[in-house]
Amino acid sequence: FYEELIKVANSPEFRKKLQPYDQLFPKLTNLTGRDINSLADASLLYHALMAESSMGLELPAWTKDIFPDGKLLELATLDYEMNNYNDNLRKLFT
Repeated sequence: FYEELIKVANSPEFRKKLQPYDQLFPKLTNLTGRDINSLADASLLYHALMAESSMGLELPAWTKDIFPDGKLLELATLDYEMNNYNDNLRKLFT
């Protein structure tokens, strides 16, 4: 699974999709204090914030620009897209 996922992640087509978010990964790392280096990391952050939000917890002010709609949702969506990018990944992911 991971070998196929790495192939997709490194493909020119997918790299082009990720390029607009290159500056967001280090920004998220700085804001969260955790390494956010991949789509999976960003997706986990999105879902953690969604869980906190659904519990009525107050989210940090920096989340307002990127969550629940915005760049972080876009990254989480790209994570799903990458995991289901082709037939091989769909078979391996399920």
